[in-house]
Amino acid sequence: MPMWPRLVLLDYDMTLMHTLIDFFEAVNAALEKYGGRTLSFNEFLYLFENERLGEIVPSGVEPRVFWRYFRRVYRTRYGYPSPGAEYMLRILSMNNTHIVIVTGRENCRIALWDELRRFGLHEYIDEVYSMRDLELLGGDEEELFDKSWLIQYVLRNHGAEPREAVLIGDYMQDYYSAARAGIFFIGYAIHEKRRRQLRAAGAKYIVSSLYEIPYTLYVIKKTLMKT
Repeated sequence: MPMWPRLVLLDYDMTLMHTLIDFFEAVNAALEKYGGRTLSFNEFLYLFENERLGEIVPSGVEPRVFWRYFRRVYRTRYGYPSPGAEYMLRILSMNNTHIVIVTGRENCRIALWDELRRFGLHEYIDEVYSMRDLELLGGDEEELFDKSWLIQYVLRNHGAEPREAVLIGDYMQDYYSAARAGIFFIGYAIHEKRRRQLRAAGAKYIVSSLYEIPYTLYVIKKTLMKT
């Protein structure tokens, strides 16, 4: 069987990078921008863990406008690579897997590459795409944070079939995006509550540490070999 997977697409925030405080600050920046009440960290954490952040959009503000502002101002100021990030990237690189970041942020690529260089992760990454690229490329975002168009764009660029690619992400929309694009999905969830949410949505493969990714890819490969 050829080397598998050919492509690993990585979510950025709360997957490759632990950026919870930066997430919190970007949410409050958007609330300040559109006249909402800013959140304490405990309020934010409760809503984040329970998938209820959609409730904070101020009355009279279009959710798409609010969240697009949020993802434009989202920057890594206090974040750091998730435990096991470099180990996972090194193993994938050693196996000649192309590693592509597909982030829900709406930042320019230069800013994201600068962040990767700051943490010494840039040498493992082949390409970076954000929702800003989706707009520049004329892609479709059927609903907020839907990455399926970008995933399909990356597959076409690499001449890869969906069964040759995996998306690793922590967010429900990551799972739905992978499902729409027809590729495999591995959920990354530190907390049991998020693992339950991903399982309930239909995610089959879920890890609690990035150290588990190489073995999980091996399990998927063995399953493919039997079909």
